[in-house]
Amino acid sequence: MKSIFDVKKVHLIGIGGISMSSIAQILLSRGIAVSGSDQSVSTLTEQLKQNGATIYVGHAKKNIKDPDIVIYTGAVGNDNPEMIAAKDKAIPIIPRTVALNDILQLHQKIIAVSGTHGKSTTTSIVTHIMRHQIGEISYLIGAQLNETKRAYHLANSPFVTVEACEYQANFLHLYPTTIVVNNIEPEHIDYYKSIEQLIDTFRTFAKHLPADGHLILNRDDPNASQLVDHIGCQVTTFAIDQAADYQATNLTTTAEHTTTFDLLIDGNYVMTIEQALIGKFNVYNTLAAITACHRNGVQLEGIAQLMKHFVNSERRFERLGKFSGANVVSDYAHHPSEVKATIDDAALLANNKLCVVFQPHTYSRTKNMLAEFATAFNAADHIFIADIYAAREENIYNVSSKDLVDVICKAGKKAHYVGNLKNIPAALKAVVDEQSLIIMMGAGSIDDFARKMVDK
Repeated sequence: MKSIFDVKKVHLIGIGGISMSSIAQILLSRGIAVSGSDQSVSTLTEQLKQNGATIYVGHAKKNIKDPDIVIYTGAVGNDNPEMIAAKDKAIPIIPRTVALNDILQLHQKIIAVSGTHGKSTTTSIVTHIMRHQIGEISYLIGAQLNETKRAYHLANSPFVTVEACEYQANFLHLYPTTIVVNNIEPEHIDYYKSIEQLIDTFRTFAKHLPADGHLILNRDDPNASQLVDHIGCQVTTFAIDQAADYQATNLTTTAEHTTTFDLLIDGNYVMTIEQALIGKFNVYNTLAAITACHRNGVQLEGIAQLMKHFVNSERRFERLGKFSGANVVSDYAHHPSEVKATIDDAALLANNKLCVVFQPHTYSRTKNMLAEFATAFNAADHIFIADIYAAREENIYNVSSKDLVDVICKAGKKAHYVGNLKNIPAALKAVVDEQSLIIMMGAGSIDDFARKMVDK
């Protein structure tokens, strides 16, 4: 088997994930029979079912019939009954990113966006610009593109954009022609034992680039800047705080909740950009995207207008509606740096009371980053902490959300433990009014809860 497109039947373990479901949809579009399993039914699994996939709820050996190949997601361990059944039947088993690379290799120009933060937003901006500047392109994003309401598209185009995740070094299965590195911070501590190991993994990924490829780095990030050494292709830098090939200056937040900045290329003013994205971190995302597009031949003319009308992907400071008169947004932030950046920028908006409801994501991250989380909420007026969303983990770390509440309080802010998500509405009703902004924050189930909570 040379690629996943050489087989007739594929089974996907963890088919309900955003990336796995995209791969499954692409396989279905190519006439390949698809089956798959996940722990629960979702909108994504229902869409797959409607398109002809066989969906199993729960993992069991009997779900493995006679596929030609099995694809598994990173959250699946070797003790998964379907993994065991596939091995017993000598069925080839490959990780998600190997299948993803087979899709990418259908294209000549592969733009991979990596980094600890901002991958989905940056990939979405690159995709948005390219779709409008050069026509339909292929894309595989970790969130639905707002303008298409899809996280994937397979087009007859030389270009494809992809979100490249560093978890378990998964992106080492990918071979792009352009790599963007937004930033590198300690993350996935259950896998990476040191920041040096994480940087080395990014460096190995960068070495996948061909000689005529492009490595695009955030010069303001000291860890990402280390990748310049020993890379045998063109390196382009972007930055805000120091001179770079592409630089943003004169950042301003407007009363209309937009951000403006001046774009300089090689020190020369090019244009002023206004975007409906708040925060310095989103300027980095846009700057990285513009750099990637321009280095791949996209004309700059028209980009300012495109960014003015760009709407970010779901769960990226997404406005959901109102609750008890207060505006409610959903945000995917789950790393301390993301949490702090989002709250700090939200505090600059025109609201009197900023209420943050945070659902920590994974026991390992919560345990290992308690000190960093302690001061991440300083700009919030009211802080509510829900139970930890376990995701792929067991609580071998002996940590709970009460520990997070304790360190926040010891750092000088008052935080409240709410436990189960169902307790959130009552807690909010006691403090919010029409002048409040509620941020429902986290990478777990809090988003679904928030959507059900808001007034329709």
